[in-house]
Amino acid sequence: MTLTTSVQTSARLRRGRRVSASPRWLLILVEIAVPVVLVALWWIVSAGSTNTFFPPLSAILARLGELIGTPAFLGDIGISVLNLVVSFLIATVVGVLLGCALGLIAPLSWFVEPTIHFFRAIPPVALVPIFVSLFGFGNGTRILSISLAALFPILIST
Repeated sequence: MTLTTSVQTSARLRRGRRVSASPRWLLILVEIAVPVVLVALWWIVSAGSTNTFFPPLSAILARLGELIGTPAFLGDIGISVLNLVVSFLIATVVGVLLGCALGLIAPLSWFVEPTIHFFRAIPPVALVPIFVSLFGFGNGTRILSISLAALFPILIST
């Protein structure tokens, strides 16, 4: 006597592919439409605003157009990009080296991993006031904050 089982699935298969409930183009359209609708809604709602703290979107875009070509704007963008690149380089080097060391040396991993998971649970933004009080305002504090935010994902994935 043989026992046969039959599996019932709710999704129909056609030539080895699952037929989804929504066509792919509809999902792409929704992904594009949601941000467009939100920006249009922001434009409409803020159009009559006279509040200094919440100016109309048209005024924000006009001011951005004025600032984009100025040397001060380009210098500020350059410094920010440089801080970001240096921070990610530091986080990558430290994260990969420490991750490889923890992966290769088991006793080191046993000692260090609880501390890593403890500090990983603290949001890096919560440490910014401590960094500012220790190191002051400057590029060093920014680089340290960004590096710390990027370090743990790199370390854990290594």
